[in-house]
Amino acid sequence: MREWIPHFFISYSRRDFNKYLERFFTDLRENVAGLLDVNIDDVAFIDRANIITGNDWDQKISRAAQVSGVLVCIYSPRYFSVNRSHEYCAREFFAFLKRQNALSYERYQRGNSEVIGVKGVRNIIPILWYSEKELNESGELPPAMVGTIQYDLGSVASDIADTYKTKGMRKITIRRTASYFEIIGALAGLIRDRSHDPLRR
Repeated sequence: MREWIPHFFISYSRRDFNKYLERFFTDLRENVAGLLDVNIDDVAFIDRANIITGNDWDQKISRAAQVSGVLVCIYSPRYFSVNRSHEYCAREFFAFLKRQNALSYERYQRGNSEVIGVKGVRNIIPILWYSEKELNESGELPPAMVGTIQYDLGSVASDIADTYKTKGMRKITIRRTASYFEIIGALAGLIRDRSHDPLRR
């Protein structure tokens, strides 16, 4: 039997899960499935949907992170928590970093400090669930090592991109205005395009 290869893998802190994050997941999956012309149940790996009672949780998540085309990670203060109860987020992220062919490190300026970050990262799409300001006030997040990974929305208008950075996707999802659907459509397009150029397995 042929192995299922999800087009994208959604990584998030379980403590962030609520009806708005679930709505975001559902709308993103539907859009990507529509663009790829595949069944919505086959397009993405989400632990809540793809692991049933009795399955080996660690093994299923680990394998999905090793083969999925794209990582969509929900940036929040909890996502970057050093508390061991959130260690899945770090493990999922690291699994995608290990699959990079051209990964290297570079020094860059962050505020008044010179720090080291990853360079040459492909197929990781961070979602600012909280605004840049809220993340920074929670402890200079994201961590310096991954601060070089761009919050790419593709071809959305500059005012929508600015709103995304200043409000965060959580607030945009609650209101679900036209901007929300434009961002979802842009993210779905990025996932479609990047899933056609997979990382090594």
